[in-house]
Amino acid sequence: MDFKNLSIAQILKLQDQLEKELNSRTINLVSVLSTIDEIEKKSLKVKNFYDKKIKILKSKNEELKQLEEMGFSMFLYSSGNIGIINYEIKDKPNQYYGCEIDVDLKDVVFRESMYLESSHLGKIKEILKLI
Repeated sequence: MDFKNLSIAQILKLQDQLEKELNSRTINLVSVLSTIDEIEKKSLKVKNFYDKKIKILKSKNEELKQLEEMGFSMFLYSSGNIGIINYEIKDKPNQYYGCEIDVDLKDVVFRESMYLESSHLGKIKEILKLI
C-alpha cells in the first residue's frame, strides 16, 4: 500500500482500524491471562485440598506411619499389590531396597530388582501383621 497517496480521511480510517485491532488483541490477551491465572489458583486450591486429605489419611494409618518412620515409601502397583521401597538406601546397583506385598496371598514377595535385610523384612511383616 502506498501511504504517500492516501488522504487524511483514509489515514485516520486506517489508524482507527489499527487501534481497534490492537485493542481487540489486548483484550483477548488480558482475557487469556486472566483465565490462566484463575485456573492456576483453582488448581493450587485443589492440590492443597488433596494434600491435606492425604496427610490426614496418612496420619490416621498406623502401619503407614511406622513404615514411613523407617524410611519406606508405599505405593500401589497396577496389579493391586503394594510396593514398599526405601529410596535412600542405594548400596546395590539397579536394585531397590524394599519388597512387594501380594495382597491376595497376604505375603511378602520380591521382584528381581528388590532386596531387603532380614531385620527390615521381619519388622515390615510385624507392622503389617503378616506374621
